[in-house]
Amino acid sequence: MSRAHPARLSLAAPPRAVLTGLAVAVAGVLPSFLLGALALQMGGELGFGAAGLGGATTAFFVISAVGSVPLGRLADRLGGRTAMRAAALGSAACLLGVALIAQSYASLLLVLVAGGAANALAQPAVNAFLAGRVALDRQGLVFGIKQSAIPVAVLLSGLALPVVALTVGWRFAYAGGAVMALGAALAVSAATRVPDVPVAPELPSAGPSVARLAPLGVAAALGAFSGTALGAFLVTSAVAADVDEGAAGVLLAAGSLVSLAVRVGAGWLADRTGSEGLVPTVGLLAVGTLGFALLAVQAPWALVLGTFVAFGAGWGWPGLFNFAVVVRNPGSAAAATGITQTGVYAGAGIGPLVFGQIVERVSLPAAWFTAAAAAALAALIVARSRRLERGAGQDASGTPAPGRAAAGAGAPG
Repeated sequence: MSRAHPARLSLAAPPRAVLTGLAVAVAGVLPSFLLGALALQMGGELGFGAAGLGGATTAFFVISAVGSVPLGRLADRLGGRTAMRAAALGSAACLLGVALIAQSYASLLLVLVAGGAANALAQPAVNAFLAGRVALDRQGLVFGIKQSAIPVAVLLSGLALPVVALTVGWRFAYAGGAVMALGAALAVSAATRVPDVPVAPELPSAGPSVARLAPLGVAAALGAFSGTALGAFLVTSAVAADVDEGAAGVLLAAGSLVSLAVRVGAGWLADRTGSEGLVPTVGLLAVGTLGFALLAVQAPWALVLGTFVAFGAGWGWPGLFNFAVVVRNPGSAAAATGITQTGVYAGAGIGPLVFGQIVERVSLPAAWFTAAAAAALAALIVARSRRLERGAGQDASGTPAPGRAAAGAGAPG
């Protein structure tokens, strides 16, 4: 599939818009990934273990999944800026609530549920915000940067362990996150001075096709099941492999940097080659399978290598994936990604709970092998969806792809 290149935007607007969107997206997921990095500290005080960590992460992402479709539609109606501001303020309230209110496991769950709702609004709102400000020939790179929110959140969380949690306490880490989320809300206000730039003609549309997006949502759920386990359980796995807790936090941060680099680099490459996003997504998921399997070995060398491969490939695909959905649904980016984000959040929510149960009832290696199998199945589903699309000569919304050759007509992946 090749992509038509509309008139380019000036260079002044996109950097501010992209950084604003990234900040809001990071704030949205930060409450959950701080929990994964600080679980040993928090669990000792609030009274939970691996299963409790999985349950708390599940509470956050299940609420995100339930709210993703309706809040995605709301974001389309309100406009990206208004929805982003509300989401950032909601995330700030959640982070501050954990720092000040969480005195037991039950109170932690209550605050995380509120944060999950803010996150459900944040992600589609940012997608709509960026889709209206970035030319089509730059959207691969831009969505790669935007989808770096999770590795950035994991990076911050990993660094928070040795720098903050092990020195002044985990509550200060959450308080710092609240300050960052408030800064994101202020950045949205500043971004209102950047006008919307039309990047494509308005397309009449009845909205995105749930039937065509549903298989991709299932694949996203499976991929997120595996990827979210990295943020939630890598530190626990590293400590089990006799790695120092502080070093485990640094390894978590380093892995997130690799994921960030892959997401941005893959998006840049997609723009340079005119890729439609799904085929390279398949490749990343397939390679990531090996990384998750290596984590099951429980030797320090395998842990380090598996961390980088799993983070880079097995958790480096969401930028390309989101870009692929947006480019196929140019008139309803927030609603379309709200559908696929439901899959992401379902996998991110159910995954840690299932993973934690496997750890406690079977073993850590069994849990990581399960993650490897989920990534492999996700790759197969995306590959099948792409083959069906090529055969139909249609984009993911079920209509001929506007401004470019019909999907898959001998075009590069």
